[in-house]
Amino acid sequence: MLLSAGESFTENMWQISSTAMQRALDVTTFHLRQLMILFEVNSENFYGDRGQVKVAMRRDSSSAECKRLQHLAHQVFLLDSQVSGDTALTSEVDEDKSFVFLLYPPGQENSLNPDDIIARIPFRGVVVGLLSHQLLLQTVGSVLLNPAHHPQANSSERPDQKGEKAVDDAVTKLGMVPMMSTRNILTLLKCLWCSNKLAGEFDSRPGLKFLIQKVARTEVAVNLYKQAGASMIFYMNTLLQICACFNDLSRPEIRTCLFGPDVDKLDIGQALSTHLSDKTEMSSNKIMFIQLLWCVCNDLCQMYVDMLSDEYIEKADQMAERELFFLIAQPDSITDIVHSKDRQKAALDTEAVIQLQGVMATEAITLQEEPATQGFEDVINITEEICESPQQEIKGMMGKSKRELREEHDSRVYTLATDTLIKTLMTEYKKRKQHHAMPAFVKLTKQKKSNTPQLKKEVVDEVIEKQQKTSLMKDSEARAQSLTELLCTILGLFQQLSDQKFDALLPAIYNCANQLVCHAQDPRLKEALGQWTHRIGAILQLMPSSP
Repeated sequence: MLLSAGESFTENMWQISSTAMQRALDVTTFHLRQLMILFEVNSENFYGDRGQVKVAMRRDSSSAECKRLQHLAHQVFLLDSQVSGDTALTSEVDEDKSFVFLLYPPGQENSLNPDDIIARIPFRGVVVGLLSHQLLLQTVGSVLLNPAHHPQANSSERPDQKGEKAVDDAVTKLGMVPMMSTRNILTLLKCLWCSNKLAGEFDSRPGLKFLIQKVARTEVAVNLYKQAGASMIFYMNTLLQICACFNDLSRPEIRTCLFGPDVDKLDIGQALSTHLSDKTEMSSNKIMFIQLLWCVCNDLCQMYVDMLSDEYIEKADQMAERELFFLIAQPDSITDIVHSKDRQKAALDTEAVIQLQGVMATEAITLQEEPATQGFEDVINITEEICESPQQEIKGMMGKSKRELREEHDSRVYTLATDTLIKTLMTEYKKRKQHHAMPAFVKLTKQKKSNTPQLKKEVVDEVIEKQQKTSLMKDSEARAQSLTELLCTILGLFQQLSDQKFDALLPAIYNCANQLVCHAQDPRLKEALGQWTHRIGAILQLMPSSP
C-alpha cells in the first residue's frame, strides 16, 4: 500500500503509516527482546544472568516443518558466507520436535512448577518474527530510497513549463521522501536506527548467541550482522541523499552547521522528540539532517575502532566450539545429589558444556549395550539411572498407561547443566553403575567386523569437518567482514556524489575517514580509502598537473 498509493497520501496519512510501521517492527522483535532481558552484555552464561532459561521440547511438528524452520533460522541468523548448502538442512536428531524457551525469574532456577514460568517463547516465534522484521526493513528502504517510486522519476518530461528547475539526481534517489514531512522522515529513520541498535545488543551477548546456536543447529555462533548492515545502509544512504538534495551547499556552510557544544550528543531519538509536531518539509531542517549525518559517520568509525580493540571479539568463537547437554529436570532426585546451598552458586558462577544433538562428549561415559543414535535419550537415561533404581523405574512405568508414557516422552522440559552438576552426576553414575551393571566383556569377533568400516567413516568425517570449518566463517571474522563491507559501501555512496556535492559534504565525513586511514586493516577498506583520498586531492587541486 505504501509503495503503490503513497503518492496520494496526506501528511497525516504518512504519519499514521510510519507510526504503524514502527509498531510492526517492534512487534516482530518482541520474542527476541524477551529473551535478551535475562542476559547481560558480554556474559558467557547461556542459562541466563537475571533469571534462567530452560528448554522444553514437544513432538508437535513434522520433519519437513522442522527442516524448513532450520533453514529459515540459518537465513535469519547467519551471513550468506556462513551458510553451507550441504549442512543447512541436515539434522541428526529430533527432526519432528519443536523447542520452547521457558523463562524463570531469579530465585526459581531449579523449579519445575509451571506457575513459576514468567514467559514461554517458541523458537519458531523468534525465527519467524525476525524474518518478518527483515522483510519490513526492506519495505522501509524501498519507501525511502527506491527511485522507481519517486513521483517524477519515470516521467519523460520534467516540470519545466513554469520555469522550474530540473529535478536533481539526489532528489530522484529519495523515493517518496520529498512527499513527507520532517516528522514522517524521522519516524522511519528511527525504525532503521532501532533495528540496528537491537541487532548490536543481541550480538553483544555471546551466551544468548551460543544457546540459540545449539537450538538452531548451526556450525558457528548465530548473529544479526545481516540485519545490522541492511538497516544502517538504509539509514546512512537516506541521510546522505537528503543532505545532497539541499541547494546551494558549500563547505564553509557545512562546517558552521557542525559547530556547537551539543552536536556530538544528537541522535535520531532526540531529533524526533524535538520535531514530533514538525509538519514542515525537510528543507526547513537542513542543519539537523547534516548534524545527524555527521554523528552517524563518527559512530560507525568508533564502532570499527572498538571492534579492533574488543577483548570479547573472539568469545563467541570460543563458545561455539563447546558442547551442550540438556538434562531432564528431576527436582526430587537431583536435589539429593546436589546440595541446595551449592545449586545457586553452580547455576550462576560456572560454565556449562552442552551438546544439543544429544551425543555425549568424549569425556562422558557412554551407556553399555545401548545404541548411540537415540538423541536426547542417552543423556536422559543417565539422569534417570542416577535418580531411580531399576526396580523403582519399572514400578513407576507399570502404574502408567501407554498414553501417559507417550505424552511424558513427547513433552519434556530440559534444564541447562553446569560443570559442577555434570561432574557430580557423572561421579554418582559411575558408583551406581558399578553396583547395578554386569561387567562388560568385549567380543573380538564383533570388533573385527566393525573395525574396517568404522575407520573409513572416521576418515571421511574428519575430511568433512575440516572442509566445513574452512568454509564457514567464525563469528569474529563475520563481524569484521560485515562492518568492513558496511564502511566500504558508505564510502562508495559518497563517491557517487558529484564533485560539487562531494566537496560540500566533505566536513561531515572527513573526521571519520581520517580515523579509518589510521586504523584500517582490511585491504578492501584501504583501497576504498585510497580512492577517497585521491578524489579529495583532485577536487582541491592538490595533484600535480599532467604535462
